[in-house]
Amino acid sequence: MVPRPAMKCGGDPSDPEIVQVATGESRVRNSVSVGNGVHRTRGLGATWESGP
Repeated sequence: MVPRPAMKCGGDPSDPEIVQVATGESRVRNSVSVGNGVHRTRGLGATWESGP
């Protein structure tokens, strides 16, 4: 089995140009990645920033 990154993504209902992606898994096992936090774009993916 090849490990794949675990991700969740969602939009901001007040601004459709904002998308947030959370990477990783809270309980690390053999089949998931640790991840590197939450990332947000305000320009439909043109630029990204890290943070809560």
